[in-house]
Amino acid sequence: MARSIASVPEQVNPLDCKPPDPPERPEVIVKVDDPDDPVDALEVRLQYSSGTSFQGDVRMRFDAKRGAFVYTLPAVTRAAVGDDARNIMIAVRLPSSALSPPLIDWIQFKAYCLGHVANG
Repeated sequence: MARSIASVPEQVNPLDCKPPDPPERPEVIVKVDDPDDPVDALEVRLQYSSGTSFQGDVRMRFDAKRGAFVYTLPAVTRAAVGDDARNIMIAVRLPSSALSPPLIDWIQFKAYCLGHVANG
């Protein structure tokens, strides 16, 4: 069972008037409890989405130093997420616990550029 999910950073800034350069690539970190199986036998799936083109369904890798499964998302840019996006939804599921609901979290967007006002 997935017991906790976190992202670093917790907020990103792709829609700011001056977005970060290079674009942010949040890392998703998931702690798992499964007393019946060794961690290297677990398949932890991460689904993420924001807008119509920033989506994925990937297998996370186990990082023994952190004792957690990790995955670094692709670059979060305005082009990737679209102008109407407000967050990135992340959901984690272990196929062995198909009856359990996925663990869900969001990576929030910090700022939005509403355009420039011309001085007249």
